[in-house]
Amino acid sequence: MRPGKFLLLTLLLLLVSASCVASKPPKSLESEAVAQIYVAAIAEIHTFARTRSVVYVLTTTEDLVYDEAPLAPAQELASDLRETIKDELVEERFELVWIEALDQAAIDPSNRQIAEGEGIVITLGNIHPQEDGSVLLSFFMACGDLCGIGKTFVLNESGNNWHVTGSVGPEIAS
Repeated sequence: MRPGKFLLLTLLLLLVSASCVASKPPKSLESEAVAQIYVAAIAEIHTFARTRSVVYVLTTTEDLVYDEAPLAPAQELASDLRETIKDELVEERFELVWIEALDQAAIDPSNRQIAEGEGIVITLGNIHPQEDGSVLLSFFMACGDLCGIGKTFVLNESGNNWHVTGSVGPEIAS
């Protein structure tokens, strides 16, 4: 292969890989909208494990690659944002506990279930605004041993509230 073609091919591959790894949101969201989006996502995720009374949520986001899901660096959720989310979920039928690492969730070593079978751990992704006004948010929910689910939600604003309206890409479940 000639050096010019090799260089051109290398540059093209770098451009394609960079566009797959990073996504720039078309607009930034107000902090109130960010809190509402995470509240809607956590409440929806809890529906997969309705009987669980404790919801542990990691304080750092992690985008999980599910096919079409956008990717951005992990971010620490600010303490005021975490407080707002917890306040908004106070009337739900579960206790929200923020944790910095998975080993902070109560795990029963006899059955490897989280919170003696009563809890779940959620890893939230970053919020990715789309040109149509919706946002994408990937997540993974672990409920102990081999129990878990992950997918990318599509959320839309209706009035002053955000709602999960669908999902994109593949879903993982065990």
